[in-house]
Amino acid sequence: MAQTVVPGLERRLKAHLLGEVEFDAFTRGRYATDASHYQIMPLGVVAPRSVKEAEHALAIARE
Repeated sequence: MAQTVVPGLERRLKAHLLGEVEFDAFTRGRYATDASHYQIMPLGVVAPRSVKEAEHALAIARE
């Protein structure tokens, strides 16, 4: 599966959120799988510090 590129997404998230915003291969790999056999590589990983910050991250991702 080809990796989707969203120009500026990491930059916009880091500029507007206080929580963790990670787009490195190691972190994405850690979140790509659970206890099942399936793997889906995320574009990035966001760990918001509040519900408001999670809402803001979703709004940025929808742009």
